[in-house]
Amino acid sequence: MDSPNRWTTHEPRRAVAVVGTLMPHMAAERHHVYRNVIALALLAALIAAAFGSLSIALVLAAVALPAAVLTYIHDHRLWHDEPLTVIAVTLALSLVLGVGVGFLQTRFTRGIVLAAGHHRLPPMLRILELGVLVPAVAFVAVLVAPLLVTARAAFRHPMDVVVTCALSGAALSLGLSVVVQHGAFTHLQATAGDPVGVAFIALTLGFLQPVILATAAAVAVLGFRSTGLNPAVGVIEGLVLVVLYGLATTLLQPYGTRGIVLTAFAAFVLAGAGLLAVRTALHTAVDTAPDLGPVEHRLHGAVVAGIIVVVVLLAAGFTAAVVFSGPLTEPKPPRTGPVDGVVPTPHALGGGTVTFVDGVTLAVAPGWTIVRSSSTWVVLANRDNNALMEADSGKSAMPDITEEAGFRAGLATNGLTNAVEEPQGVQTLQGKNFTQSLQVNYTANRQTNQGTMQLYGTWTTLFNASTHIAGFIDFRAVSPDAFQAALPDAKSMLASML
Repeated sequence: MDSPNRWTTHEPRRAVAVVGTLMPHMAAERHHVYRNVIALALLAALIAAAFGSLSIALVLAAVALPAAVLTYIHDHRLWHDEPLTVIAVTLALSLVLGVGVGFLQTRFTRGIVLAAGHHRLPPMLRILELGVLVPAVAFVAVLVAPLLVTARAAFRHPMDVVVTCALSGAALSLGLSVVVQHGAFTHLQATAGDPVGVAFIALTLGFLQPVILATAAAVAVLGFRSTGLNPAVGVIEGLVLVVLYGLATTLLQPYGTRGIVLTAFAAFVLAGAGLLAVRTALHTAVDTAPDLGPVEHRLHGAVVAGIIVVVVLLAAGFTAAVVFSGPLTEPKPPRTGPVDGVVPTPHALGGGTVTFVDGVTLAVAPGWTIVRSSSTWVVLANRDNNALMEADSGKSAMPDITEEAGFRAGLATNGLTNAVEEPQGVQTLQGKNFTQSLQVNYTANRQTNQGTMQLYGTWTTLFNASTHIAGFIDFRAVSPDAFQAALPDAKSMLASML
């Protein structure tokens, strides 16, 4: 049996924790049941991540919290006379709103995902869209269901407010994550993603993100439903939590796998701050609220664990069935044709010239800008930000072009996985700097916290057996159409290096 009297300021407060904060009716002796079963689901997600399966790992992590909250509501007989209000409004409405926010976010992420790993901040407009606008919309969306439900007297108690917000945050995050990561569900290929990246993406989107959304909603709605709290302060605290999370995700994405790990750390800190804010607000709200009366739990701990485990496994099994039962249609690498041996002049291209340390030059095509550069390499992006080209030149470490070609290593360095390649064979050139080329057309995936995207590209190795100078050009785009549209510029820039 549990009583709200334990919330008085005369008794010690519990430590800030996910279970004790988002499911506040729970007695102390029941914490380990819910905590252990959520930990078990996260362990299963890490096992799926070890095999590189982002879709299954994400679902295992993302379903655990809503399953625990729903089981907790049934276990403690909360709102047992109005189950449809809880399920149809709080869960279903928030899930649908999460899908809508996900589609909004995908409108802005294509160029950002393409350039991930290049240590260059996105344009300011993209930072405002992904780091401020989308989080603000998500914050409003996560408030809709709790405000509707808690408008009724039966759901107005502060502890019920927190539970409603916990369910809303978990459901909205699930819908948002599945839409944003739709590429992980639709592009199944023979090889898997990077286990480290998959694990941290699943942990961030599946567990930490719903905690952030739930706590942001809770501090805001508690302000509206409690006489002892300032609603403006609650709204500001909740909005700041979500916006800081969005900014951290957007600003850290250019750093590749390191950025994914740092985003998880930032989300962990923000989730902790959100839990602390909810605990503080809930103590104040309960002190001024009417007595809730005793709350009992009616299920054995093993039954609670069994229900949550079954729900999570069913969701993971359904995901696996959807992913693995579909037709295995690998996307075909793009067609490029041979390397053009005609060298255009910088004046013909009109975009400036890049000079490498070995004397090789690259004439930049009009509309393309330099993203990053050094004495040996350069990264360029086109005007539409849907195509990228990396080029470098220097002394060869191998005696021939076939050994020098570093296609697989280059893709791994750039954080690309699931590559499907079509080598084009060695071609003889009549250039001043290079006499051979080896071209590999490919498709590959890039996985980030803001989406999994199919990329289309071509990797070209240039070689001169006499001078032992080698060059590497990686040109890729976000779609076959974008690839073909930017291909003439890429070929001109490549030819200018010859």
